Amino acid sequence: MTDIDSFINDLGDLPPAPMVLGQLLPLLSNPNSCPSDVVDLITYDPGMTAKVLKMSNSAFFGGGTPADTLDEAVARLGFKQLFDLVSIAVSQGTLAGTQDEYGIDDGELWRHSVVAAVASRVLASYAGIDEGVAFTAALLHDMGKTVLSKKLSDKYDQVITELEEHNKPWDAVERDIVGADHAEVGAAILKKWEFPETIYAPVKYHHCPSEANGSTPMASTVHIGNIVAYQLGHGFGLDAFAMKGDPNAFNNIGVSREKLPELLIDTQDELTKVEPMLKTKFR
Repeated sequence: MTDIDSFINDLGDLPPAPMVLGQLLPLLSNPNSCPSDVVDLITYDPGMTAKVLKMSNSAFFGGGTPADTLDEAVARLGFKQLFDLVSIAVSQGTLAGTQDEYGIDDGELWRHSVVAAVASRVLASYAGIDEGVAFTAALLHDMGKTVLSKKLSDKYDQVITELEEHNKPWDAVERDIVGADHAEVGAAILKKWEFPETIYAPVKYHHCPSEANGSTPMASTVHIGNIVAYQLGHGFGLDAFAMKGDPNAFNNIGVSREKLPELLIDTQDELTKVEPMLKTKFR
């Protein structure tokens, strides 16, 4: 057993596994998939069924008559929006709550993660890499913070000193104080939950994508998506003191850094489609 495995085991209770995300991803990547496949996946989950119906009947998506069944809701939403809805709703359950030790208020981590996911998918479309994987990996990139916040609960003053006075990046602060950083912890949990390497490797290296070997393009995509979320005003807490970008990230995916203004605009446009989901109370 590796040190990180021991670390995860010592953490005790972990957040509930968002297994639906792992099951959705192959459907999105398969050109022969159809909305009924998603219906089959979630139809026996009453909580998820209620969320999909609530979203489809929102002011943004709803028609003249409320949808009463999943089939009607799927027809109203379409496959891509349904994927977004289910992914965003499931991730809220994993990322919700406050992480006081990071200076994160309730819901901030979730919203930041959704914006990073949207930006990563837009960037993936530029680079010609898997958009569904980019979206999902970015959606889960900071989940390790939900676990490490407990480890930092009595060390807030030390965190502030390391960030502000010593100008250290977050991952270095986490390693110094608790022995592991949120990226490797999040990746280890995803691996424990049997998510594929295509998801957990970009999570592990989203702060240092050039070190990700075969996963460098996807890790670079998530890395840039994370930064774009901050640039669009969807950051939070103490991370604002410790954001450091990889200068090779754009080169790693074969996209010019000059595309950044277009990426910001396109991400903002895509967020207008997602915004109703962020306003819907899923729980």
